[in-house]
Amino acid sequence: MTWSLQDARLRLGLPADDTGRDAALTAAMGVALSAAEAYCDRKFLLQDEAENFRNPIGQALTVRRYPIASLTSLQYLPPLPEPPPDPAPIPSSWLMDADRGIVYLATNWWPWCSGLVAPPPPATTTPGVWFPQGFTLSYTGGFDLDALPGDLEAALWLAFDSTWYMTPGWGAAVGTNSAGPPIKSFSIDGMSVGYENPLMGGKGGKASGGATGAPGAWGLLPATAVAILEFYRADSSALGA
Repeated sequence: MTWSLQDARLRLGLPADDTGRDAALTAAMGVALSAAEAYCDRKFLLQDEAENFRNPIGQALTVRRYPIASLTSLQYLPPLPEPPPDPAPIPSSWLMDADRGIVYLATNWWPWCSGLVAPPPPATTTPGVWFPQGFTLSYTGGFDLDALPGDLEAALWLAFDSTWYMTPGWGAAVGTNSAGPPIKSFSIDGMSVGYENPLMGGKGGKASGGATGAPGAWGLLPATAVAILEFYRADSSALGA
């Protein structure tokens, strides 16, 4: 199993050719993925991406979709000279830490535009009026579905389960409490037995305890998913955790 519509049908026990709920399945998968990416402050799946960087300070850029597969081009942001320059190739001196999503600008001052734009305008004009104020970095990044880490895949499906079964009109019945499937209980001779929602661990709100403790649920994410996603957060990845 990976992360696909066909896999979602399989997870819910639907026939492979049953397309009647595909729209709802796709929506639930999108919500689950968005919740996981928001918690980790990064994007997971492999695709082309473009991010704006305005006057970056320092010698490194941190992108949001990684691991980085390749760097494509730079397109400068306004104000621009006339005619506007075409997208520029990535300087050969740039290096990258693909797994952590960091691009190192291994050049001198103004490393992101060195050798890629015309000299500043003559002194008779206002200096810097058209000088690039930043750029759009186009690149390809994220995990290929065929190489999605097993624990991350598990976290996404756990988030999908929670989303599917807590949303009336999808897996849950209309009128169900929005916190998840209803608590079921019964009493026999004064003894009460209750079954709580197994998808939601802990109370709502941001996880507590971090990677060293037992986190509670975070929004749509059940506790088990949060525990896995702790290792994929942008801050954890940057530090090599």
